[in-house]
Amino acid sequence: MVFNQPGMHNVLKDDVTLYYESLTINVDGALCINQRPKMTKQKFAKLHCLKDNSVGNPIRYLDANSVEFILPDDISQPCWRFFS
Repeated sequence: MVFNQPGMHNVLKDDVTLYYESLTINVDGALCINQRPKMTKQKFAKLHCLKDNSVGNPIRYLDANSVEFILPDDISQPCWRFFS
């Protein structure tokens, strides 16, 4: 059973693994979760004005700090953990 929440949809990665991608936007910023976030940013920037140097790895989101880490089974992809 695959369930879908608003703002999320199922996508196949390059290796045919099914995953959820999401673009969450609020008044303070946006959080893009997918395999190609730069491509999403470029499409978003065509529709909306982005501040210079405002795109990058997450530091804080919705008052939660973030830390980058690597999953042991996929060292090629960095991940972020959010905590308060």
